This record gives sequence, structure tokens and C-alpha cells, in this order.
Amino acid sequence: MHATTLFSDGALAYELHRKYGKPYIVAVRNTDINIFLKYKPHLVFLVRKILDNASRLVFISQSNFDNFFASPLVAPFAHHYRSKALVINNGIDRLWLDNIDTRKRTSAKEILYIGRFDRNKNALRLIRAFLELNASRPQLRLTLVGGAGPHEGKVRRLAARHPANITCLGAVAPGPALLAICRNSDVFAMVSHHETFGLVYIEALSQGLPVLFTQGQGIDGTFHERVGAAARPSSVADIRRALELIIDDYPAFEARKLSFERFDWAYIAAKYAGMYETILSCAPGFH
Repeated sequence: MHATTLFSDGALAYELHRKYGKPYIVAVRNTDINIFLKYKPHLVFLVRKILDNASRLVFISQSNFDNFFASPLVAPFAHHYRSKALVINNGIDRLWLDNIDTRKRTSAKEILYIGRFDRNKNALRLIRAFLELNASRPQLRLTLVGGAGPHEGKVRRLAARHPANITCLGAVAPGPALLAICRNSDVFAMVSHHETFGLVYIEALSQGLPVLFTQGQGIDGTFHERVGAAARPSSVADIRRALELIIDDYPAFEARKLSFERFDWAYIAAKYAGMYETILSCAPGFH
């Protein structure tokens, strides 16, 4: 069995394992860490049973791995579970992998945001940070792609007050049009409060764009190469600082040098299949 969340699906997988003896793996996600572990500490005894009996713990991102084992509810017994924990990133669509852009850009003027307009995605603080930076760098432009969300009205009104520097395109369906928008940009910026992984960062990197991302969330820790800058999502000043760092040191970023094989769904599927086979080969009655 493959439980796609630790608490809700993991609890079900644990009960089925107890009843039928079938092995299971558990994926640990952002909601498990930032909702259940944070606001439901009384469930720690249940989560220990789930973790004790799971064959593997899978994390979608390195930041989720780090945040999970740093949680005060997990840290005291983390050493019991690290040996069966691994990180397997999610993948991106073949369109991006088949059209990787390795052009070298020398300066950054066009900044791109793609996402919902809600509190978590934090577009309003990004816009405010951009406007502060734009006051001394009038050549900069920000393009917003997205639709829906409780902050959409505020985002559109703020963008409408600065038409020379902010463009709000609305929702753009995944496909060639979105890829073209990425290619016409120089930096991708999204500083969510919480992010399990964030495929849009990988899509942007595949088009050669350095990325502004959230400190300790999403893709933070995924790459050894210098692919962008991290910012604290609650601070407009810190978002501005990180964005300015990318712009000022633009040629030093290494998005063009990345290998994207591990974000190919066929590669990821093969990793999962190999893990399943290894677990079943060791499970009594499942040879």
C-alpha cells in the first residue's frame, strides 16, 4: 500500500497492515508537517505507530524531510526513522523537459509570478517588495499569471495602479503559451508561506530562470548548484533583499547547468517501482 499522506492515509494503511499484514509506505507532505504536527499534537502516539510499521517514508522535497525531523514532536525519536526515509521529488510535464532552454541571459528585467492569489502563495507581499525595488529600478517589470483565490481582487487593483510596471495576465492554461511566457521572463518569484515542493519552480528553472523561493520550504535544499535566493515569506523587506540579490548577481546563477532527469515522471516511476519490489521481496508471503 502507498499512503499519500502521513496522518489520514497513513492511519488507514496502518489499520489495513494490522489486519491483513500487507506492507505500506507513507508519503509525508506539507499538510502533515504544518497542520497535523503543529495543531494536533495529541496524535503523536498514532503517528509513531504509523511510522514504526511503515516500510519506507517518502518526502517530496528535502525541505519537508528537514522540517519533519526538526519538529519537536518527531525530533526526540527521529533516529528510529531516518534509515527508512528518502526524498523522491515530483516530476514535471514532458513539454518542459523536451524544451529546456539553455540560453545565457546577462541581466534581469522581467520578473514572473505564477500561482493562485491567496494568502499562502503570498502574491501581495511579492508585489509590495517589487514596488519598493522598482522605485529605484524603474526598468523592472512584474508579470502575474494566475486566477482565483480570495486575494485576486486586491492583486488586480494593486496591479492596475502601476500599469507601466505590473501586468496581470490572469489564468493561463498549462502548455506552450505558459512555456513562452517563462521564456520571455528573466526571474521567477514566488514566496509561499508553505510549499510541499512547487513544480512551477522546476518548470521555471528548465527555462533558464533563477528563482526566488521560500526559506525552509519547497525547493530549498533541493539543489547544490546556485539556482536562486530564499526569502522569509512574512517579510516584504526580506523578499525585496532576495530579489535584489538575484538581479545584482544575475550572471552567477546556474539554472542553465542543471540536470532535469530526476524530474522526469518515467524516472520517478522507476524509482517507486524499484522500491516496491525491494519491499515485497522482503515481506513474508509476498515473494
